[in-house]
Amino acid sequence: MKNDSGEETAALLHPGDVLIYRGLDLTHWREPFPGQSMAQVFLHYVDQTGPHAGEKFDSRPTLGSAFQPDMTGRLRPFLIPDLI
Repeated sequence: MKNDSGEETAALLHPGDVLIYRGLDLTHWREPFPGQSMAQVFLHYVDQTGPHAGEKFDSRPTLGSAFQPDMTGRLRPFLIPDLI
């Protein structure tokens, strides 16, 4: 990662480690992985009062998923009849 002063800091992680940082504030990248396989999880969020608050859900009304909200606001399973 690189901060506003241009200083670079390496984050050396081990399996199971987590790194949380503000991607808007730090230039960041990953070096090429030399191994055979790897899995990564990326969790992105938008500050509700931040400069990108209007981009929640990529500016869509909701995110698509296997669940649909019902009229009460609770989630209910979305079932496809042919697959039940």
